[in-house]
Amino acid sequence: YTQPLTIKMDPNINVSQADLELQFDTDMKIVAARQNVSETLEQANHLQEQLQLLLPKVKSREDLASRVEELHRKLIRVLGAEHSSSPDFSGEFGPSNDFTSLRYLDSSLGQLEHIVESADAPPTPDAIKAFHQKQQAMESTLGVWHEIKTKDLPELNSLLRQARLPAVSIGQTAKGTR
Repeated sequence: YTQPLTIKMDPNINVSQADLELQFDTDMKIVAARQNVSETLEQANHLQEQLQLLLPKVKSREDLASRVEELHRKLIRVLGAEHSSSPDFSGEFGPSNDFTSLRYLDSSLGQLEHIVESADAPPTPDAIKAFHQKQQAMESTLGVWHEIKTKDLPELNSLLRQARLPAVSIGQTAKGTR
């Protein structure tokens, strides 16, 4: 059995179809950016876990240890500070000057997504400006991540193979598959 369904605009909301489409389009762009950042963050976290496990194994090889530490420092700059919980458990953290890291971008894109989709109105000029700023920061950060994946990691893995040690990857996490 089928029955027709008619969807109508809420008469209590005074917003044009074009404004709703702008809101939807902006929200979808934010969602796509956040998904990209989240997937990269997961890969970077996995790589960080592997580097932390690898470091004790290469301590006796100064050249190898310095390469692992160098890559780890670069990775930390891409990842950003890790917040396990806020000091007062409010969910809010103090001011940060870290506006380009994956962790910051993931969190701030989530907040921006909530702001844009929670109103029956077009995104404000400030919200659109904030998204463009986050897009620029994301592109820069993803550029550094790309360099880690395509240059730094293969170089390290080559050295690890020469030392007869297992390579590190950005594949599966220690907790299972994605």
